[in-house]
Amino acid sequence: MGKVTDDRGPVRPRSGSRRRGAGAEAPNGSRLSPSWLTVLQDVTRASNEALSLHDAVRHALRRISGHGGWGFAQSYLLGGAGAGVLLPFESWLEPAFPAFRHLRTAIRTMRFRRGQGLPGGILESGEPVLIAGPDRCSPALARIARDAGVASMTAFPVLVGTQTVGVLEFYADRVVEPEPALAELYRHVGTQLGRVVERVQFQEEFASAIGEEQRELGQELHDGIGQQLAGLELMCRSLIESLYGRKAALAAAHKVSDGIHAVSQKVSALAHGLYPVAVDAEGLGPALRNLAESTTIAHGIECVFVNERASCAPESRVATQMVRIAQEAVTNAVRHAKAGRIAVSLHCAANVLTLDVTDDGIGVPDPPREGKGLGLRIMRNRAASVGATLSIARAPQGGTRVVCSVLCGDGE
Repeated sequence: MGKVTDDRGPVRPRSGSRRRGAGAEAPNGSRLSPSWLTVLQDVTRASNEALSLHDAVRHALRRISGHGGWGFAQSYLLGGAGAGVLLPFESWLEPAFPAFRHLRTAIRTMRFRRGQGLPGGILESGEPVLIAGPDRCSPALARIARDAGVASMTAFPVLVGTQTVGVLEFYADRVVEPEPALAELYRHVGTQLGRVVERVQFQEEFASAIGEEQRELGQELHDGIGQQLAGLELMCRSLIESLYGRKAALAAAHKVSDGIHAVSQKVSALAHGLYPVAVDAEGLGPALRNLAESTTIAHGIECVFVNERASCAPESRVATQMVRIAQEAVTNAVRHAKAGRIAVSLHCAANVLTLDVTDDGIGVPDPPREGKGLGLRIMRNRAASVGATLSIARAPQGGTRVVCSVLCGDGE
C-alpha cells in the first residue's frame, strides 16, 4: 500500500499504538484494535453475503460510521460519460446528527472528476486520507459542510485490483485524531467492496449475454421460421382456392391452413417475448400487460395483468430487469409448473415497487431447489444487479409465487 496522509503531513503512530496485545499485527506494522477487527470481519461477511452492491456498501457505511463516531457517510461510484466521474451512490446518516441532513441532500446532486474535492483527490491518487478538514471539499460543498458543523473528514478508495472504482467518505462534527492503523482497515474494506463491484459486473454481463442469446433466438424465430410459416400459409390459401367443389379435400386444406396460422401466431408471440426490452417507468406497465397477452396467445393459458403501481417511478434499467424477471417467471410457470392461470401484478407502497407473479401450478419445493436449470439463478442475478430482493416460494393457495421488490427514488 502506498503513502497514507492527513492534512498535517505524514501519519505517525500515536504513542502506545505498538503495545503488545493491542490488536492484530498488519503487514505494514500497524495494529487494529479488537473492536475494529470485529467491524472488519462483519463488513467482510456482509460483503460476501450481500445480494447487491447497495446492500454491501450501505452496511459498510453504517458499521464504520457507528463504530468510529462519524455522523454522516457517503459513497461514490464511477459512472456517467467516461471513466473519470464519481457519482453519489449509497449514504448513511446517523440519527443523532440531523444537522448533516442538508449536506446529504446537497451531495446527491454533485459529481466529482479527478482531483475535485476529497473524493476526486482519492480517485486521482488511489490512496486513503485519514483525516481532513472541510477545506478539502470542493468550493461549492465546503460552505455547506462548514454550515453543517463538519470539523473532520476521512475517506478511502474502493479498489478492483489497483483501479479505484469508488470512494467512501465520512464526516464528523468534532476534531478527530488520525489512527494510522485504520489505513489497514480501509485497505481491506475497499478491497472487499471492490470484489462486490466485480461480482455485480459479472452478473450484469451474464444477464446481458443471456439477453443477447434470447435476441438472436427471437430474431431467428421471426425472420426464419416465422417467414417460412407465412409462406406455407399463403400456399395453403392457394390450395384452398383450387379445391372448391371438393368438400373433403377442402375441409382438410382448411384444417392445415388454420393449424399453420395458429402456429405462426405462437411463433410470433414467442419471438416478441424473446426480444430484449428497454423500458422506462411509463413503459413498465404496458410491457407487462403485453407479456400477459402474448402468453395467453402463445400457450392458451389464462395470464392476467393488474397494475397498481401508483406513484413509483423506477429507473429504466430497473424497469427493464423487472420485465425480464417477469418473463422468466411466466416461462417457468408455463414450461414446468403446468399452470392453468398466471397472475402478474405490479404495485407500490412506501416507495417500494413490487412485482408479483403467481401461478396455480404444481408449486415449488419449500425452499426451492436451484437444480441444474438456470431460471432461478438468472432471476436472482437480474434482481441483484439493480439492488432488488427476490423471493420464490409456494403460493398460499398452491402453485408458485415470485416476488421482486425494489426501492424507488431516494429512501431515507
